[in-house]
Amino acid sequence: MTFSERLRKARENKGYSSKEVAAAIGVAASTYSQYETGSREPDVLKIKKISDFLDVSGDYLILGIDPKSKQNEFVLSDHEKNVIRAYRNHPDMQPAVNKMLDIELENPKTIENDIVEELKQDAIKATANIK
Repeated sequence: MTFSERLRKARENKGYSSKEVAAAIGVAASTYSQYETGSREPDVLKIKKISDFLDVSGDYLILGIDPKSKQNEFVLSDHEKNVIRAYRNHPDMQPAVNKMLDIELENPKTIENDIVEELKQDAIKATANIK
């Protein structure tokens, strides 16, 4: 399905006439009609106005990607969900799991980092009290 076909379908699904959409986005009815026939394409700002007015995503209009579609979801098995829950519930084990799986985090946050940070803050407070 093309942009123009998705645009027409989205408009029809909302029950608007092409003239109503044209008025809402600030273009002539003939210009909007050309969007739906494919003889003209709207610029990015017009696509944003259209998607807001018709309550559809720009991704859907441009690429045909429907964010509400199950087809676009990342589906996990029950076992995978349980593994993720266990990982989240055991932050002390996360560094070992990350290392075993060769996962590098941009800014790893471990319990050791938390303790070091707390000790630094305590030292700063103690130093401030001495002065």
